[in-house]
Amino acid sequence: MDTNKREGKLLIDLEESFNLTCLINSPKRITNVSSTLIDVMLTNRPDYFIKSGTFDPEIKELTNAPWQVGEVFNDIDDRVDYWNGLVRYVVDAHAPLRKKRVREIDVPYMTLNWKNAIRRKRKYA
Repeated sequence: MDTNKREGKLLIDLEESFNLTCLINSPKRITNVSSTLIDVMLTNRPDYFIKSGTFDPEIKELTNAPWQVGEVFNDIDDRVDYWNGLVRYVVDAHAPLRKKRVREIDVPYMTLNWKNAIRRKRKYA
């Protein structure tokens, strides 16, 4: 982040105004010429976090997946279907879809205090 540009100044002002701390201190995008901090996680309670940092997004299952099997197919559509299925299988294992039921209208007996209690329970569960 360039602190001389408008976006950088806005972020620094935001941090100072709300007494925020950035948990990520190490740069993620590193080239021969520069290193850039891409991940920004701001909090006003850094003591709540035991550990923070960046991670390598490379999923080993993608590296170890049998990509060469797709080359057996002569038809390009079959190859694409195989590779898409392989990627979908690995991604679903790491980031499964979750369903959540959302009510459009609250039941009449749902109070604000009750909602806040439910949110706190779910947050720390």
